[in-house]
Amino acid sequence: MKWLTIKVLQYIAGALLIACIGLGAKGCALASERDVAIADKNTALADKKTAITERDSWKSKTADAEAANRAYDAAFDQLQAAAEEKQRMADAAAQQAAAAVAAAQRDEAKAERALGEYRRVFGKKPKDCEAALLALDRVCPSLGGY
Repeated sequence: MKWLTIKVLQYIAGALLIACIGLGAKGCALASERDVAIADKNTALADKKTAITERDSWKSKTADAEAANRAYDAAFDQLQAAAEEKQRMADAAAQQAAAAVAAAQRDEAKAERALGEYRRVFGKKPKDCEAALLALDRVCPSLGGY
């Protein structure tokens, strides 16, 4: 152990001191990286909580929108049914009106025929009383002789 002199020990101590300084610097760098990783983890957890909250909020909004759509669908179905009922009633009223118009037209044709017959029979006015009595005898012979 002759080689172990003060000078060699100083070199060894210096090398150890440099190694300790390097390891300390490496430890500080790792601690800094660890702190950054922890901060990133906390940020990620906060972002996850925010995303969960937003997701739940959107789920709630979606549920509200779906409920509103169901309510609007029910109202639309009711309106559709009411419109169909009104159309059915309008069609029935139109059929009744058409039947009434046809009956009125038949009555009009009957009245026109009666008027034509009346004009044919009574349209020619006799010139005097004797001609009137002859016309009356011709139309209604049972009244003759009065």
